[in-house]
Order: sequence, then structure tokens, then C-alpha cells
Amino acid sequence: MAQKPFEVVAECTLSGLPTSADIARISGALEQARRRAPGVVRAVVQPPARFKEATYVLEARFIAWAGEGEAAQQAVSSLLEGAGVSCRTLHLSGRALNETDVPRARASTAARESSPSRAASARAGTRNATRRASTKKPAARRNVPRKPAKVRTAARRRR
Repeated sequence: MAQKPFEVVAECTLSGLPTSADIARISGALEQARRRAPGVVRAVVQPPARFKEATYVLEARFIAWAGEGEAAQQAVSSLLEGAGVSCRTLHLSGRALNETDVPRARASTAARESSPSRAASARAGTRNATRRASTKKPAARRNVPRKPAKVRTAARRRR
């Protein structure tokens, strides 16, 4: 089955009044977990937290590539468990996503390990590697002493 992008909305529960540092911590934890999840390409926390049914709720939106919506929800659910974030509800947003507007899910680790790295292709002398090497910009000049600026005198200004 062909993979499609799905937007999944999660309502994360927080204990006590959340500060901006708490929201930033949760956002960072979700982003780190997203980098490890192969099918999830975007994880965004939308502050502020709302008080809802005796707890504070923080909405997080994820974009996952999957064959069907339930598989996307499963991927996001495992991501939330890996990040250690408790989630009250998890549902599809119902928003239609265009495949060209959403970045593709990255390849699995097995496929990445079997493909040659850029350095290996450069050592092998492939055409694309040499083209990339020839278009590199020269390194920036650092720690190079500069000539002192000329002092403007009245005689120079009159000329």
C-alpha cells in the first residue's frame, strides 16, 4: 500500500500549572523522540496549555507517513511513550495533506547503512562527488591581521 501523510493530534496532560520551561522541555523531548521514529516527520507543540477537566492540556501535532490512519496513530503513540509524555487523547486531525508539501519519511536504518556515504563516494571518484567537491566555496579567512585604517587628515580631505 502506498504511504500517505497523516496529521495526528495529541492532547498531552500536565500536572500542575505548566511554565514556559515545562512546555519547552516537552517540546524538546518530543523532537528528540521524533528523530528516532522513522515514520514521523514533524512534531509541533502548540502552547499555551489549556485547563480542561481538572488538568492542564497541551496540544501537540504530528505528521506521520503511513499506509493508513491507524498505523500513523500507532507510530505517534509509540513516539509519545518513548518521550515519556502522557497523552489523554490521540486522533487524526481530518486535514487533507498534500504529499508534495510534506517532507518524506527518511529511509530505514538498514537502507542508510547499505548506501555509500558521501566520503566513500568521493574516495571512489564518482562523477557527482567530484562535481560537489568542485563547487565548494573557499574557506573563510580567519585570524588574518588587517592593515590599520588610514588616518584622515585635513590635508587629505582638501585634495
